[in-house]
Amino acid sequence: MSLTKKVKRLIIKLVIIIVLVLVIVIAGAILFIDHIAKTAVVKGVPMVLGNDITASVDRLHIEPFNGRVEIDDLIIGNPEGYSKDGHAFKLGEVIADVNLGTVTKDKIHIEHLRLKDIDVCYERGLASSNLDEILRRLEKKEEEEKEQPKEEKKESKEKTFQVDKLEIENVGVTIKIKGLPAKAPIHVSMDPLENLGTDEEGITATDLAYEILGKIIKKAVALDAVSDALSAAGESVTNAISGAADAAKDAGNSIAAGVNDTTKSISDAATETGKNISQGVSDAGKNISQGVGNAIGGLLGGGKKAEEETPAQPQGN
Repeated sequence: MSLTKKVKRLIIKLVIIIVLVLVIVIAGAILFIDHIAKTAVVKGVPMVLGNDITASVDRLHIEPFNGRVEIDDLIIGNPEGYSKDGHAFKLGEVIADVNLGTVTKDKIHIEHLRLKDIDVCYERGLASSNLDEILRRLEKKEEEEKEQPKEEKKESKEKTFQVDKLEIENVGVTIKIKGLPAKAPIHVSMDPLENLGTDEEGITATDLAYEILGKIIKKAVALDAVSDALSAAGESVTNAISGAADAAKDAGNSIAAGVNDTTKSISDAATETGKNISQGVSDAGKNISQGVGNAIGGLLGGGKKAEEETPAQPQGN
């Protein structure tokens, strides 16, 4: 075999080995991409909201060939000073359809983003709430990013986003006041958002979080105010109903007492009248009986006397 053929075979073997290595690397990246992305999410949330706020993900799955990202049970904890065993947000399901051609670019294009089964816990303290604190941090970070010079923004090369359609479905808000039992969850509807970050710069992760969490937080705060108003109105209505019931009860007692008195008077009068009628009938019966007896006695007595007074007729010879 010539040297040229040997060299060609060696090159072919090297190419095959390189291709195999690349396949193994790509396969490994695909296999571990879920874990890498999951870690990025868990570490990214504290970077945006503050180190005292933790995040956890039950499942994160990426389909790299069609650009679908699925997240199950993304939980965002409370800031310092609020319940550590609870949470501020729990996103049951997150589904994103990403344009694969933009993944390596500065602005990632998300064609459709859906958030479903969101559990929001609004915990009120003496001066503020957990959601107010998170909203304040989002607003502060948003202002800092806006004030950052364009040169620094270009150097940092922070990823931005474009979201064509954002849907938020099935949001439940639980209002919790320290020292009191939590109120029943209130379900609210959220209008879909469209065309976020369509300009050249796009929308940052902070801005996107503010668009999503900020709107939910404001809804929860508004619901809390409405809930308090309804509770106060309900208490007033309850008191009014209770007062009306007491008044009706008193009136009923008065009416019942009046009816009892009237019934007793009627009963007494009827009894007295019955006695009088009975006595009258008895007296009348006695008088009639006496009269009949006298009449009969007169008749019987009168016949005997007439017989005695009638002279005897002479008898003939």
